[in-house]
Amino acid sequence: MSPLSDPKIRDKKMDLKERILKEFKSYIVGVVETEERDAVYEKFKGFYNPEIKKFLSYLGFDLYKHQKDALELLYSGKNVIVTTPTASGKSEVFRLFILDNFLKNPIGTYLLIFPTRALLYDQYEKLLNRVNKLEKFLGKKLNIKILYVLGDQTYKEKEKVLDTIPNVILTTIDNLHLFLLKNHDKAYMFLKNLKLVVVDEIHNYRGVFGTNAAYVFRRLFRLLKYFYKNRKFRILALSATLKNAKEFCEELFGEPFEEIQKDFSRRYKKYIIAIDPKTINSRTFLRRILKILLETETKSLVFLESKKGVELSKISVMDIDKEERIHPYKASFTKEKRKKIETKFKEGDYLILVTTSALELGIDIGDIKAVVNYGIPKDGMFSLIQRFGRAGRKSEGYNIVIFRKDALDFYYSINKKEFFEKILKNKVDAIPVNLDNSVVAKRHLLYHIKEFRRLPLEILSKKELELVRELEKEKNVKITTDHFFNKKYAILVSDINYSGLRNISDKIYYITLSNQNVKRVVNRIKNVSKAMRFVSLLKSKGIILEEIDEQSFYEYLLPGMVYYSAGKVYRVEEFTTIGNVTLVFVRPEYSRELETYAISHEKVKILEKKLCKDFKDWKIYLGTIKVKKIYVGYLEKYKVEKYTRQSIH
Repeated sequence: MSPLSDPKIRDKKMDLKERILKEFKSYIVGVVETEERDAVYEKFKGFYNPEIKKFLSYLGFDLYKHQKDALELLYSGKNVIVTTPTASGKSEVFRLFILDNFLKNPIGTYLLIFPTRALLYDQYEKLLNRVNKLEKFLGKKLNIKILYVLGDQTYKEKEKVLDTIPNVILTTIDNLHLFLLKNHDKAYMFLKNLKLVVVDEIHNYRGVFGTNAAYVFRRLFRLLKYFYKNRKFRILALSATLKNAKEFCEELFGEPFEEIQKDFSRRYKKYIIAIDPKTINSRTFLRRILKILLETETKSLVFLESKKGVELSKISVMDIDKEERIHPYKASFTKEKRKKIETKFKEGDYLILVTTSALELGIDIGDIKAVVNYGIPKDGMFSLIQRFGRAGRKSEGYNIVIFRKDALDFYYSINKKEFFEKILKNKVDAIPVNLDNSVVAKRHLLYHIKEFRRLPLEILSKKELELVRELEKEKNVKITTDHFFNKKYAILVSDINYSGLRNISDKIYYITLSNQNVKRVVNRIKNVSKAMRFVSLLKSKGIILEEIDEQSFYEYLLPGMVYYSAGKVYRVEEFTTIGNVTLVFVRPEYSRELETYAISHEKVKILEKKLCKDFKDWKIYLGTIKVKKIYVGYLEKYKVEKYTRQSIH
């Protein structure tokens, strides 16, 4: 019998609240209890195929009223934003729409856009699973092609996806920008027959990244309307945390929307507990929390903001976690490793996952009793509400926040009424979409012109026309007139390169177990395609430990530094680079009493001053700066007996 199914242990789990209130009595800022609520179901009568209605009965699946309302709007040709809470079945809306429409018209296509690869993989598997069940129910093969386009695929692999003319493509906005729009002519039939664009977790599109996203979506929709003459597509946007969802979507996408915001799903009782550790050391406090979760057999997610913090928290409890039921989880783990951890967590082998934001979004890892968050996330209340929604989906749940020694945490620790109100509302304040950033807008206009080859000026907004004139003066664009059609067009003076939406490089770093044979092969590889094929082979053999970005490389993986992965310690030996692919070789380090920190300094150069305002004794400038971060070495801390020593390298 699994420990989680033992009735004696189930009784112990009910004592979690009392245990926390007793052990941390003097540190409790506040406790709020939410009410239970029954679900409201309604039937949708608009399916094209009666088989889908029978299929739902076969699955024992009843639609919540908000799911039915969303389907009605989609089937009537409207764009829809659904803002019901986490675990209210938002994704089921597009799965049903796709399957029903595919049975009616097999040449229809669907584009699903997700903010992270981990969420994309999860939704990919769920959609495949739903298709398999439908095939079993119908007793026939559907031949629906579901594929994805991601940054770690080679150009040829992505090209092959488009060559197959899939029915469904899952991707991220980065790959929509960097590959699908850039090579849209290779996806002619897919875009021509596109029926639905799904954009999940739209609250992620804010700030400068949100401005970039808004222009990417405009490029896509204009291509569909004016290049591919497709005006029948619909947009389904999903979010669990947006307050001004309709207005936000209409600004982000430039299209009219209808909103579904009232939730009719089943809600269980929750306890929201806020704790201020005050003077207690953060690692000591987290260790105590993890110990309580372990002893009360509480299936939990514990969120921290850094990869290093996740690993050190795991290491700190290894002496009390004899059965290894606490495990780290990071987006940098390989897909295969993440899947293995998720499966073990769902099946009860792991009780607690200590994680970064990688598990914030709707990846299916089963029922979770408690979510603990160490501090307000760097993305603010958006992320905290999203994370708290992971607990109590199928039974009573606990949301626990431990305030850090941080300005935002301090604010909420003394304004607890405002904190609890935001959590209970499950919505955050309005997010603005800034379309007036001329630097971003001009860059996307250049991409837009390249994608159209010649861009008709009549489809642009007044503001965009002004920017095109500026680009003409800067000699980046030329305006031509087609006298036959009496239309003006913008064309590029010279070719342009596409840059990332997040100002993040396309470099990929693979943490690789040191092996002389592997090093010899790597040294003979001369091109990226062969390097990626070899990386896939190393992943299958478990030689690749993690995959990280450029910033993390400089923060954690300079030669000589110590790196933590899955509770183990490694020392960085060297690295080899092939194009944008770098293999970082590491060897096991057997002491856990080691920590290293990158040493760096920044150089800031003011490039341009645009505006200046006086505020009291301060002058505040709006302008452009260039920040250069220079890494010069690392600091190593280690223990000798009971003393902590340190050295600079």
